[in-house]
Formats: sequence, C-alpha cells, structure tokens
Amino acid sequence: AAALVRPQLLGLDEKVQRWNQHYAVLTSSLRQHCPEIFIPTEQPGVVPARSSAQFAVPSMDARATEALTRELGARGVKVAWFGRPEWVGFTSTVRHWEYAGKQDAALPETVSRQAGLLDLPLYHTNLWNDEDFRLLAAHVGEAVRVVQGSAKL
Repeated sequence: AAALVRPQLLGLDEKVQRWNQHYAVLTSSLRQHCPEIFIPTEQPGVVPARSSAQFAVPSMDARATEALTRELGARGVKVAWFGRPEWVGFTSTVRHWEYAGKQDAALPETVSRQAGLLDLPLYHTNLWNDEDFRLLAAHVGEAVRVVQGSAKL
C-alpha cells in the first residue's frame, strides 16, 4: 500500500492548493448566485484541505432538501446530504452511528446543523478551471430556485 501512496504524497501540497482555490471560487460564486445559502466557516487557526464544499439552504426543510438533491442530480451535480434518514456511502452522522450508542439526544445542536448540510466533492476537480466552478455554482443556484419555486405551488 505504501508503494501506491508514496508517489501521491509528492503532489499533495499542489492538490490542496488547487482544492482551496477551487473552493474559494465556488463559494464566492455560490454566494453570488444564491445569497440564501449557508456555507460553514472553519475555526481560526485551521489550515484546510478543502476536498469538498459543504453548504445548506436554511429555509429548506427535509422534503425540500431531498428535492434539491434530486434536482442537482438531474443536472449532473452529485451531492451528499447528511440529513438523510439512513446513511449513504460515506455520508453519516451521529444519528447513524449505532456502534457508539444513541448520541443524537446528547448532541442536539450537532444533529440540527447536520440535518440540512450538503457536501459537494471537489477531490476530482484538479484539472478544472475557475469558470467550471462558476458554472457549477450557477447550477446550484438555479436548482435552489427551482425547488423553492415548486414549494410555493
């Protein structure tokens, strides 16, 4: 395994720099295309390696967030949603960690924050350019408007 990983370590700093640049362009564009979006910030002193972008639309309930994941998927934008009743792939929360005992009641703020949190992977985007992220943000913004518009019907 080390023989496979070791050559990848040589380019890791460059990848992290690209992910962070992509994240900055994406989140700036998301705020422009969808001002109601919430993007968590990290604690001071944290040096991020932003291999994904997490965001939420606080005005959306679980049904609307599920609809948003479908709308984004129809546009080719795959996101993971932490608020799903059941875990999917690597997207799980304290509510799903049965091996650790029931923790959701002890961590209500964590559960609440994760309920609407979406995760957009960036680890595969090293060859993308800034315009790709502006387009991605436009798709997210349009999907949010479509879901919000259908909720008003």
